[in-house]
Amino acid sequence: MNGYTRDDVATALRGLEEKFGRVVFPGFHKEYSAGAHRNVLAYEKDAPVKSNLTALEKYIVGATSSLVQPAFFYDIFTACRHVKIVQLLNRAIDVLQAAKTNGLTERLDRLRVANDYDDFDAVFFELLVACRYSQLSFVSGVEFLPENPALKTPDIRMRQHGREVFCECKKMDRSTDFAIATKRSAEAVLNEVLAKLRDARISARLEVVFLTAPSGVAASALFQGATESLRSGKTATEESFQVRAKRLSRYTSDTYKLYPSPDFFWGRYGYRLRSEWCGLVHNIEAKFKAPRRDLCGKGEPSWLDSISWDCAAKWKLGDSELLGKFRRFGFNTTYKALQQIEGRSGDSTAHIWIESEHHLSGREATFHDFLDRLRVNQRDVFGWLVFNEILFETSPMGIFDLIEHAHFIRGPSAISRSPPLTLLVGESVEKAEIVSFGRGVQLPDIDDGH
Repeated sequence: MNGYTRDDVATALRGLEEKFGRVVFPGFHKEYSAGAHRNVLAYEKDAPVKSNLTALEKYIVGATSSLVQPAFFYDIFTACRHVKIVQLLNRAIDVLQAAKTNGLTERLDRLRVANDYDDFDAVFFELLVACRYSQLSFVSGVEFLPENPALKTPDIRMRQHGREVFCECKKMDRSTDFAIATKRSAEAVLNEVLAKLRDARISARLEVVFLTAPSGVAASALFQGATESLRSGKTATEESFQVRAKRLSRYTSDTYKLYPSPDFFWGRYGYRLRSEWCGLVHNIEAKFKAPRRDLCGKGEPSWLDSISWDCAAKWKLGDSELLGKFRRFGFNTTYKALQQIEGRSGDSTAHIWIESEHHLSGREATFHDFLDRLRVNQRDVFGWLVFNEILFETSPMGIFDLIEHAHFIRGPSAISRSPPLTLLVGESVEKAEIVSFGRGVQLPDIDDGH
């Protein structure tokens, strides 16, 4: 999903305002663009931030920020997700309202009051799934069912080819506790290394492969390895890591550069989200300046003028067992989804939204592990299980993209030869290229041709 215009985003925002009322006042948008609330849109598990905003308000603030550029402050990475979600959400509600979908009002009420992104996204996922089913020619009577945990009630009921079927939707949290802890320990040790390089006034780009858990790697040893790599021009290898370092040339630019941004990270450090790297840790001493004299803000602007020192470290996991745990998703959540439709008729389906990143999308082994568990258990009676793996990306050219891979399993009670619905954003299964389970179609770089 990459084709949209500024008008499309503005239309979606107006639509949500009509549906929910004005949930964010103009003054807050101005304060955000002035840098007064820099971390308010951060994912709660990655960077806990105290905020009185609901998740809906955050999505509206993030999408609106993309329409008011240039601004004193701009977080282009979070804007990507918010721009995509508001468009999909507004469109789904329009379709479901036009169909007079039973139970929709209760779902919208839950959206309105959800505080955390994960809670909001779980309801949004139900709306998106229901919307796509209601658009299929052989589906009728889509409705949301009231929650009844004691009865394990599915989320959605409908008729497919005249037969009653059910659907359960489960949204995984964006990150597992293990992945978050691994990222934080990697960032901690790499920030120590960058601080040592700053003290030595060395501007460099590091490529670090952790061969053991990052929490067990000593910053002093990694710093020594980096400086040795700078001297030799070769990769320094120790038992717990590999590091290759290269000095950065003096920074020059004819224009102000947005920082942080995919454009700057790619041009300066050779790093982008669509890559094998698990993350980038960076530090900088620079002068910043607003791109227009009439822009004023609170704190430091987002536009680079000149750099006196900077360093960055790309990192990934080189141990297959560690990487496997990093990629693992919540099997228990998936089993709970199957229980919601267990014994339900025919093609009843469980949809699981797994949010991913490009270094995680090689989850083929994880998906096959789950498939093997199902085969061994032989207890789960269901129609279809569909994993909707979603990736958000902001490319070096600043293009917002949403990539979806659908991985599906046919259950014992399935009637159809293929699942009624696979991709929720892209083309239907009849038009989509089918590849081996757990891998997904390899799509071209979104920047190609632009």
